[in-house]
Amino acid sequence: MRKEKKRVLHVLGHLRRGGAEIFLLNMVREAEKSGIVFDVMTRGENLPEVVEEIKKHGGKVMETPEFPKHVWKNYRYLKRFFKEHGDEYRAIHVHANSLLYLLPLKLAKKHGIPIRMIHSHNTQPAKSIYKVLHYLNRVRLGKYVTKRVACSAAAGTWMFGRKPYEQIRNAIDVSKFSYNEQIRERFRERYQVSKVPVIGTVGRLERQKNHFFLLDVFCEVRKRMNAVLFIIGEGSLEEKLKLYAREKGVEEFVVFLKGIANVNDYLQMMDVFVLPSLYEGLGISVIEAQTAGLQVVISDKIPNEAVLVPENVRRIKNGTAQEWAEVITEPGTYSQNTRKSWDETVAKCGYDIVSEAKRLVKLYEM
Repeated sequence: MRKEKKRVLHVLGHLRRGGAEIFLLNMVREAEKSGIVFDVMTRGENLPEVVEEIKKHGGKVMETPEFPKHVWKNYRYLKRFFKEHGDEYRAIHVHANSLLYLLPLKLAKKHGIPIRMIHSHNTQPAKSIYKVLHYLNRVRLGKYVTKRVACSAAAGTWMFGRKPYEQIRNAIDVSKFSYNEQIRERFRERYQVSKVPVIGTVGRLERQKNHFFLLDVFCEVRKRMNAVLFIIGEGSLEEKLKLYAREKGVEEFVVFLKGIANVNDYLQMMDVFVLPSLYEGLGISVIEAQTAGLQVVISDKIPNEAVLVPENVRRIKNGTAQEWAEVITEPGTYSQNTRKSWDETVAKCGYDIVSEAKRLVKLYEM
């Protein structure tokens, strides 16, 4: 007989500070108010402070053998886990960039977990070779899932084709990102950038975010004005990006920061937020930047749903580094006489964590 537990098992690659993880951390706090506990199963390296955040709200974190590197060990771990603990969960919620990893859903069905959800967070896989498996598994997906969820229309189409899905926005605590002049001044003084334009970006240091191109853009910006660049995030390209900045002669003007929990404070100190991504499921950092009243320059690969304050957003289709730099250095972009918060606008667009968390909780109840 199934135990009556209000526990949901979330499955994702790792616990760091990417879009899916930020979504999970935002939701876990709100779900707890409804008596729902999130346990998390990962298959990659986790940040200790993010793990502690899950535990603080009553959840457990399980690390499986890496997939697909250790596919057989991963299979054995999951098979044993669901046999021993499957009856503890009312729902499984799998976060994915592509349909490469259906095993948790398959085992969840076998062991009677009634609500089996897959959540699309992107519009491409990390590696092109995964596309073949993605399309093959799209045909099989209906055998295992009871609910389909996506962070945007583009992410939904990529993952599910014409199948219906529920859109749950990557919502944020808008009050945290509301513009604060005192925080801005304090952080600019801390980094000794009070008198220079600050360009910033937030995102994993992986190919998707296009940081090498961003450094090319920044080199062009430096030809036009005395700016600094803050790159917030971590990932496999960190050392290569630092080397590239050195080779381009801008190392002393680029600040790399990782392990940053209070991204909201760093957004206050910036003047322009730039994200030249090659693809995005949504782009939660773009939402955060707009909430903080920043001018935003983004690629056209970022879904339209992420543009909530159009007057503060400039989208560039393709474009050379010189063209990006021209937009960034326009006085109307980096120099603002008045800056204000857009938290109410963002909330009205449906990106407030409280309302979206309530919608998600209902999915676990159905």
